[in-house]
Amino acid sequence: MNELIFPAEMPLRIEQITRTGNQIDIYAHLQRTQDSCPNCQAVSLAVHGRYWRHPQDLPWLGLTVRLHLEVQRFACGNTACDRKTFAAGLAELLPARARRTARLKEQHLATAYLLGGEAGGRLLQGVGMPLSGETHIRDMRQSGEMPLATVRVVGVDDWAFKKGQTYGTMLVDLERQQPIDLLETRETEAVTAWFQAHPEIEIVSRDRGKEYIKAATDGAPRAEQVADRWHLLHNLREAVISFLQQQPAGLQAAVQPVIDQPQEPAVLPPSAESNSTEPEAPPEAILSASGTYEPPSPQTGLTPSVQRQERFEQVQRLK
Repeated sequence: MNELIFPAEMPLRIEQITRTGNQIDIYAHLQRTQDSCPNCQAVSLAVHGRYWRHPQDLPWLGLTVRLHLEVQRFACGNTACDRKTFAAGLAELLPARARRTARLKEQHLATAYLLGGEAGGRLLQGVGMPLSGETHIRDMRQSGEMPLATVRVVGVDDWAFKKGQTYGTMLVDLERQQPIDLLETRETEAVTAWFQAHPEIEIVSRDRGKEYIKAATDGAPRAEQVADRWHLLHNLREAVISFLQQQPAGLQAAVQPVIDQPQEPAVLPPSAESNSTEPEAPPEAILSASGTYEPPSPQTGLTPSVQRQERFEQVQRLK
């Protein structure tokens, strides 16, 4: 059990495991008979005392895990050393004065870089690793810059500090879909210097601007240059529109059959109830605009709706 939870080189012995609600508590003590003073490196065998540490650890099945570790304090035997006592080292698992294990902090930091502060905090709340958004931001600031991996395919384009006035250059690792650098200018010399500092680049995706073509050619002469997808589609769209605008007769001929196509008369749906007890309309009845069948008048042979339409037209002619 000890080897499953703690590092193999860490002499911790588990005494008890309990569960309270959504939290698992693990009680263990450090079995170390000697340690070195962090100041003078003198080895001490004298145990001065013990104390407890209560850090948070990685979750189990969505349950929060809290460690309760009993750690020794040793007395430094070097009289010339300024430190009289020191705690047994747990650097592999728990740095000094830390309230989270090192492996839990790594997970928190990875989540913060992917999702940010508040979004990362909402996600971790449901998986047993609660942490506030402010602590996420503080962890990222304290960790410094992440070491850049080898960049093989890079995209380069301009971006606006202030639209229409001040522009810089953005460089993106297209394989990992992550921005890797921002330049304060889009001048050819600055972009060329950046490419020269990254000779590992194999493919450069760019627009068709002369500045970036020259920068990629001078700074990464062995890299293959390709036009990015957005500009290809944009240029294709402009070319198609320009071609069609020069062919008005062809466009008119293409849409004319659709305009001239006669519309088929609407077919009335059959009655949903074939066994209806209502009497069917006589054959000479006509469907009115309101959807009801009107029998013709015996005197004129016209339906009431047709007679109303004729009277309306007569009034219009008299005006």
